[in-house]
Amino acid sequence: MGALIAIGALAIALVAVAAPTLNGRVYRNDDCRITQLDLPRNWEGVPPAQIGYPHVLVVALHHDGGARLVLAVQRAQPGADALTLATSASPVLLRQGWTEISVTPDGEQVRLEAKIDGARLVRQLYIVHGDLAYVVTLLATADRAERLHRDLDIFARSLRDHLAPIAFGDGGAVLGDNAERCK
Repeated sequence: MGALIAIGALAIALVAVAAPTLNGRVYRNDDCRITQLDLPRNWEGVPPAQIGYPHVLVVALHHDGGARLVLAVQRAQPGADALTLATSASPVLLRQGWTEISVTPDGEQVRLEAKIDGARLVRQLYIVHGDLAYVVTLLATADRAERLHRDLDIFARSLRDHLAPIAFGDGGAVLGDNAERCK
């Protein structure tokens, strides 16, 4: 009986460690291979429990308002790369009313930019790591977007620098229970 209680306590401890966390400006999600993600200065993260969108891991709001950083993740189809994913997002944005959409390879990532109603701009960075595709998005008013592009780059660099290495031999697959938790 004592052994069963000890195993139960260990299981609870392991689940608590693996759960996504946002501690101040630092986000962690082992199931999605994010060992650490630092929010840029002047950004405040929304607690993960308050994010109600599938695939969205992080939402951060600029302290002055008028801008949002978002990190989303989804399973990448075998052979899909960042350019394929960004290019396939363009028709969806067009249907939503976005204009002046451009897709540009940018090192190991791909940048997508678009405008809507002359007042808002979006810049997304697509990153593929194994079987997961990460999309880092900055949505801002036109008058603030240029100043905040640097924050987007800092956020994306933090993500790239803190992605856990892909386990040798698994091809980057998220195995077992992890596949369910990292949607």
